[in-house]
Amino acid sequence: MSSDLRFEFTKENIDIYLKELGKEYRRQSGKGMPAELILIGGASVLINYGFRNMTTDSEYLIAMKLRSGRQYKSDLSDVLGILAEHEKEGTPLSMKQIRKAVTDLYGDWNSLPNASQVFIENVMENSGFEQLYEQITREEQETKELLIQLEENYPGIITRANVNGIAENLQEKADRASILARLRQKKSVDTKITDEKKSGG
Repeated sequence: MSSDLRFEFTKENIDIYLKELGKEYRRQSGKGMPAELILIGGASVLINYGFRNMTTDSEYLIAMKLRSGRQYKSDLSDVLGILAEHEKEGTPLSMKQIRKAVTDLYGDWNSLPNASQVFIENVMENSGFEQLYEQITREEQETKELLIQLEENYPGIITRANVNGIAENLQEKADRASILARLRQKKSVDTKITDEKKSGG
């Protein structure tokens, strides 16, 4: 599907598409095979509240990734990838658009984890999205590998409740000077990141 195509789910048409999805599932799996469809993010908001249409607008994808903010998955590098693509296409996203998307989806900017708020504010001030994307992708992969190693060494120690905190601590211990760690800190990092980009380091 071309990224130029724009499709919009509305309160009026989403039920039709869900029914068609159900028919196709039954056709392929048989009527006796149970299934559960869980709607999350914008689709859930649309079904339950209906105060906005669900689009493929990138700022809403950014809002959802920031809400998760997992540095052991691709949440933060995805944010940078989206920003870099928009910059390349000559349609850069603004902080105002991202704030609006967060508020539309979650009701309040402060619904984002503090680390995600600081991350996006620092990223938008520093730009250089493509270079940051490559660096953050490497760091997310390293953090994921550290989590896997920790779980192998101490089975059951990682839970949904503590995984983000453990990931952050592991990542910082592995490389206290990492870009990701600094992008999640307050404004004192701005000059360091800018200087590093100028020197190519």
